Amino acid sequence: MGKPYSLDLRKRVVAAIEGGCRAIRPPKQLGMAISTAIGWMKRVDETGSVEPGQIGGYKPKPISGEHAV
Repeated sequence: MGKPYSLDLRKRVVAAIEGGCRAIRPPKQLGMAISTAIGWMKRVDETGSVEPGQIGGYKPKPISGEHAV
């Protein structure tokens, strides 16, 4: 998996779209996928931030059956 886009770039793309630019234009100008910008906008709506999520790491599995509390 590649490195996340910089926070500055994320903020500029989101600001351009929120400023009235069509969601297609900023990513095309910067040579990135449109779905990336759409994902950032969704993240802003859900969390209020464009910070990248955690990559990798430990993900505990849910306990089921007789071991559940």
